[in-house]
Amino acid sequence: MSIPFTSEKNRGEVLHGCLACGDADQGAAGLGLRATRSFSRGDIIYRDRPLVVLQSGWSARAAPACLNCGMLVGGGLRCLLQRAAAACEGAAGSWPQLEQSGWLDDEHFALPALSPCSAPDCLAAFCGEACREAQMASGHHRVLCRGSGCLTVAQQDAWVAFCSHADTHYDTFRLAGLVICKVAGEVLFGQPLVQAIERLTRFCSRPWPELAAPGRRQGNRVEKRMALLGESHRLLCDALVGALPEGLERLLSYEGYSSLVGMLDLVTKDLARPNTLDKRLKEALDDAPVQLRTELGQFGLVWMRARLDAENEDEDVSEFEGEQGKSAPAADGDAAAGDRQKDLVEMSRRAAKLPVLPGFEGLGLVEPVALTNHSCDANTDIVPSVYTSDVVASATRDIAEGEELTMSYIDDTKHLHVRRHELLSGYAFLCRCARCEAEAQLASDEGGE
Repeated sequence: MSIPFTSEKNRGEVLHGCLACGDADQGAAGLGLRATRSFSRGDIIYRDRPLVVLQSGWSARAAPACLNCGMLVGGGLRCLLQRAAAACEGAAGSWPQLEQSGWLDDEHFALPALSPCSAPDCLAAFCGEACREAQMASGHHRVLCRGSGCLTVAQQDAWVAFCSHADTHYDTFRLAGLVICKVAGEVLFGQPLVQAIERLTRFCSRPWPELAAPGRRQGNRVEKRMALLGESHRLLCDALVGALPEGLERLLSYEGYSSLVGMLDLVTKDLARPNTLDKRLKEALDDAPVQLRTELGQFGLVWMRARLDAENEDEDVSEFEGEQGKSAPAADGDAAAGDRQKDLVEMSRRAAKLPVLPGFEGLGLVEPVALTNHSCDANTDIVPSVYTSDVVASATRDIAEGEELTMSYIDDTKHLHVRRHELLSGYAFLCRCARCEAEAQLASDEGGE
């Protein structure tokens, strides 16, 4: 059977009772979502749970989340800090100021306890029995759980190798593997094969290598993507061939996998959100001794640096980090004590601007988000919810009945040329939204384009 990989399958669908899938305003965009009733600025349009969620590798080690709903779990502050420290090479595992404060074992600073999978040697985490049962019924965990019997020991080891390769090179590879296993889980649960496949693949797509950023070296980038995709596909086949229900061979083929990764590259939603305890801890830190604030702030720098190193990112925490461990000039008596106190106050002030604990980092395939087109003057803001990987869409201005819902895929505060370049490089289209066209016309009239 063929795999859809087209949003056309969604034409006429109604989501959340207030959104209809029809032609987009920009013809090249194909289909989009239109409001079937009006919304006022600030109205919640919908709340939706991802079809599949992926927590990134380092995030899962430092701040595990429920495999099903994405809720952060782990128990009290002591356990949370110990787990985060274990994910940071060389991080200290003792916090004398926090120990003295009593916060480490205070239930006020605790997340839901981590509920492990009941299968021996299975490392999956859940927030409770309901989410575990949901995953074992029709989720990807039905296939991947070490106690399910779907995979042999050799295939389980191959899945670990596949995930390690994805963590090193590209998270979306692992998300694609989870989508394939999710389809298999729904089929095993009794869902018709065609319906299960279409539900998770009926979005716009292009083969992943073709999405390489355009430019003089595009050919080299395509070749590198093809090689990387080939390695990932081989590892995935080692893990899943022979373990999936009959009829999923096309989805597991190289062409199917390439289109699936390309689809996810285009339509997934970044689900990053702060740790739910951060707000509570920061409120308490306002009245805490400066030494305690500094201790927690220094640990925050340790895990942030470890995360950046693990994910090859680059964020600016260097200014505050430079103060960490810096000795005050030699002085005598009260003057030295006063200088040290000022240094601690300044360090704690800067620390207050940074996250306290690792939050959730990951991606999700969310149906209405995947069907929402881009505009540099979007009328909808879509953000992760506070506690889970659900997303919440709200109106950024009044939306009339019949108007298309749009969201911004990028930072829309940038200049026209930068926005268009980022969209062409990252999403393979030249934006012709009303704002871009107006700005382009203005630049042309002024002789700037």
